[in-house]
Amino acid sequence: SEYRLKPNPSRAQELTEIVSKNGFHHISTRLWPNLKCGICVLSENLKQFELKFLSTYWDPVVPIFPFAYGMSEHYHIAVPLTTNSYQFIPLPRSVYYEFIEVENDDDDDDDDDDDQSPESLELDQIDEGKLYEVVLTTYNGLYRYRTQDIIKVIGHYYTLPVWQLCGRRGQYLSIVTEHVTEMKLREIIDSILLEYTEEFTSSTPQYTVFIDKLSYVLAIEVDDDKKENEDRLQQIGKELCLKFDQKLQESNKEYKHYRTNQNISPPILLWLKYNTLTTGTREYRLKKSKGSGANQLKSQLILNNRHEDVIKFIKENKVFETR
Repeated sequence: SEYRLKPNPSRAQELTEIVSKNGFHHISTRLWPNLKCGICVLSENLKQFELKFLSTYWDPVVPIFPFAYGMSEHYHIAVPLTTNSYQFIPLPRSVYYEFIEVENDDDDDDDDDDDQSPESLELDQIDEGKLYEVVLTTYNGLYRYRTQDIIKVIGHYYTLPVWQLCGRRGQYLSIVTEHVTEMKLREIIDSILLEYTEEFTSSTPQYTVFIDKLSYVLAIEVDDDKKENEDRLQQIGKELCLKFDQKLQESNKEYKHYRTNQNISPPILLWLKYNTLTTGTREYRLKKSKGSGANQLKSQLILNNRHEDVIKFIKENKVFETR
């Protein structure tokens, strides 16, 4: 591939000096002193990476403006309510909106078939506090899409609903017949990790979940300077596995039933090398994709059977595991 920029030794030396003084902490304004704002794309799956970015590299005095809520079918169909916000306001003239109510997020795969036509609601018919799947029809071709994005209505901006993204429909873990959804997994893991702030990482922990044989596997990055304390990490790991298992049983009756009958084994925790999830899996997938653009890669909390190669890559980058 061709490099689009010519080498600039003086700038390279300047950047080296900047990094050598204070590392990468709040490096955005040290690289670009006149930086006024950042513009980016936000999604629920990218949230954990965004938090790490804000706590490590980005100077909080500079505002970030999420560009829009959108997708490949139409890239600009809602705008954020405020800066650094996951609360969105729909743009009624961008697409024709419909919404399918999600009544039980533990069974959100039941009507996941695109051939089905569940009842849909208009933009003015959705209620605060409820979950919906977004359906859109484009004006420039009358193509109708079930986006599989799950939103929760949290209020109103004048007469328009305000919502936040909760996850994707059909994303769940299952070993027997239990279904533990992405939304529930994220809620459980985030609540547990709050108790261990900076115990094993200096910024927001990066994690993913998948199934290995009969166990749910939680994989978490650990900072290089903290992975040497294996005894402490093993202790934390056992606590995390126990709490993860307890909360799964509390929130999902089928999971509890199969754990009691030993159809499902206790969870496993993998401690991963730093940046395995932040950049490692992304670079690995880009190499395998053979031509796909970086913006086409979707960050996912749950890795299923279609991601066997990524799971193998993650296992190859583990520091050690706890059961």
